[in-house]
Amino acid sequence: MCFTPIEYTSDDVNSSIIDTKELDRGSKDGLTWTVTYSHQLALCHKLTDCAYLTWQFDFRKLKNEGSVDGFSGDIIVTYRKEKEKTAPIKFYVEFSNPQQEVVRRIGPSSDIKYSEKYPTCYITFDLHLTPYKLAYRNLPVDQAFLPSTPNTDGVLVVENRRMHINKTYLSVQSAFFQTMFTSNFMEKSMAEVPIGGVKYDEFARLLAIVSMKPVFPTDESVENLLALAERFLMPAIVCHVEHHLLTATHFDFFRLLSLADKHNLEKLTEKCIESLTTLGQISRNRHRPEYIHLSRDTKARILDHLTQA
Repeated sequence: MCFTPIEYTSDDVNSSIIDTKELDRGSKDGLTWTVTYSHQLALCHKLTDCAYLTWQFDFRKLKNEGSVDGFSGDIIVTYRKEKEKTAPIKFYVEFSNPQQEVVRRIGPSSDIKYSEKYPTCYITFDLHLTPYKLAYRNLPVDQAFLPSTPNTDGVLVVENRRMHINKTYLSVQSAFFQTMFTSNFMEKSMAEVPIGGVKYDEFARLLAIVSMKPVFPTDESVENLLALAERFLMPAIVCHVEHHLLTATHFDFFRLLSLADKHNLEKLTEKCIESLTTLGQISRNRHRPEYIHLSRDTKARILDHLTQA
């Protein structure tokens, strides 16, 4: 099944580099979006004030009609300096949540501003997004569980999708499946084992991380992955997600700290706390929900670190 890609180019919009501003709002072929510019602290080699773009995509109507299950493709961002445009920045995105937030860090705020005299930025972006149906999708996450996959000896069925797996290998990765395949449960002898209470796309991404051809986490998948890793007792998934958040994420500092605190990601928690150098970095952001809902223990560790710095 072929779908027509959604192609869109935004207007060249200027924004103060220190303000939060809606840059664009649009809709095409059933996909709607709102784009916001903001600046936040980012956990780079040190805490750095960076420019962010946030897309809020919505395709609930298409999803409810059953015509589209998700989108994949590229977002290309360009910002303009005083005399020339910078090289385009390309971000690959893929999402099946009908209300999906996509956050991308563009760069340090000092690099984004138009000139020293005018602390504004001029940003444009292009969308190149192709709709898909899960039944016909053939992304790497789907290819990991085809009938042709070597050394498979079992089938899991999720939302009527058949996933070919190796029971022994999966049992090593998951205490949940180890119990299922080695204890006296009926699933042990079933040719096809149904897995309920989970979406195929989310579950496939979970198992694909530890498949023979790994498909690594993305910012859009990490929260689902952490929740499913807890349900299916897969600690290796938590390690993969934490590594992604430490090395490849676009999330801002306070969102990272919140995720680390919520899911007991000790390495990430430690890196976040150690990166703080002034009380002002906290006081200016005390209103943020991510900080407000931190555990008492993490807030105490932050205070202890800053008072000893």
